[in-house]
Amino acid sequence: MVTEAKTWHYAAHLQRTRIDAHREIEELEIDFHFLVVALVRLRRSVSLAATVPEVAFELGFAMTAFDDRLPNLKSLGDVAEHVDDYTLDIGRNPRIRRHGLQVMAWTSSQDGDLVWKWLGSDLDVDTAVSAATDLLASLKRAVRQVAETRDQGSPDRSG
Repeated sequence: MVTEAKTWHYAAHLQRTRIDAHREIEELEIDFHFLVVALVRLRRSVSLAATVPEVAFELGFAMTAFDDRLPNLKSLGDVAEHVDDYTLDIGRNPRIRRHGLQVMAWTSSQDGDLVWKWLGSDLDVDTAVSAATDLLASLKRAVRQVAETRDQGSPDRSG
């Protein structure tokens, strides 16, 4: 799961780089959607890793911190994943209607960070990528701690 998480973390950074290039609005929209996919898949890969009992607590805490920093990511990801249902107004969230799918805007935060506004949600690009970096770091730390603990518990085979 670390390799998968690293891949999606890299994808999130790649999308930020593309977004920072400030191209046409259509390209920004595409890159935003790919950023959401990368963040959701990173979160999913860490969630799978958290099924390992030795890391469950630490990763649960890290995922909560990630979710707190990106409170609308799940909703954005769900809509992006099931856009066909939402386009037909049969998505699970009745507050999201098809006409809202096409209403989006870019703005800047007080810190000057780029913020995507879509479906009544704001996603600060730099906050999102920073949260992704922190989540990956937590996963790596947890895996390293498990490996060290297992190494300490292994019998000495040196002879």
